[in-house]
Amino acid sequence: LADYSKAIELDARNPLLFANRGYVDALLGDKAGALADYTRAIELAPENAHLYFARGMVQSSSGNATAAVADYTKAVLLDPAFALAFLSRGNEEFLLNRKREALADYTKAIDLDPKSADAWYNRGFLLAENGDNAGSLTDLTKAIELSPGYAKAYYKRALVKSALGDEQNATDDMKQAARLGLESAQLVLKKHGVAW
Repeated sequence: LADYSKAIELDARNPLLFANRGYVDALLGDKAGALADYTRAIELAPENAHLYFARGMVQSSSGNATAAVADYTKAVLLDPAFALAFLSRGNEEFLLNRKREALADYTKAIDLDPKSADAWYNRGFLLAENGDNAGSLTDLTKAIELSPGYAKAYYKRALVKSALGDEQNATDDMKQAARLGLESAQLVLKKHGVAW
């Protein structure tokens, strides 16, 4: 951190130095410092989508979903192929209870990066919340195909299968989530006296 501060004293017009110091600030838990540094980096390089994305991540970790959405929106305007920015904006939209917008962002993230297990999982989770269990099952299965150790996807898929009346396969998924270490799955199985 001190090295970046010294480098900034020598070259106060270098956005990369502010961005790197902002990253270190964030790692050290100094969110205000990170926001200030990313804001300064953006002032120096306003066309850099990754700077808006980084500041959006700090906004998100600070609980400021509205500001995070604004930064992620700027990032995708500058880089329309930035799949992770769409995924992250979808997460914030979900927190703001803007489910239609979240669904659109998750779908765009999948279109741009079909190997993103998180995008498939998040869309599957949202579809289940919206009552589309068949669509949810498809997305959660894809997330598991892409990331076989995705415990939360097994857990959510177990709940969806149960809602669809497929209790045996729901139990199998819940067991897999428990074997992968997901405590909530372990508690559900323990409550029902089921070993995993």
